[in-house]
Amino acid sequence: MEEKIFTGILIAAPLVIFALLIWSHLKARKMVQRWAGGNNYKLLRCRFSFLKGPFYWRTLRKKQKVFRIKVQMEGGNIEKGYIQCGDWWYGILKHKVEVIWDKNENKKLL
Repeated sequence: MEEKIFTGILIAAPLVIFALLIWSHLKARKMVQRWAGGNNYKLLRCRFSFLKGPFYWRTLRKKQKVFRIKVQMEGGNIEKGYIQCGDWWYGILKHKVEVIWDKNENKKLL
């Protein structure tokens, strides 16, 4: 009986971890899409960024997700930057987005 429980845990644990990783990535991408739509930007590219860009040290915690983005602004200008989804403490459970554009490296909290 104990062997079956142990085997069940060995099988279930990786599946649960994998499901949580997928869920967190999809939630973060949805946050990016919401941010773009709310600012009337057209999202042209959104790629997960690990250990790159101005937020690279935050990705080590695995609670926040960082993406490299390319957007078309309302006026037609195309801008690139990095967007961080989530809060330092609560991770992506808190809807918070921070952007740093390539051109000026100034933070813009949204």
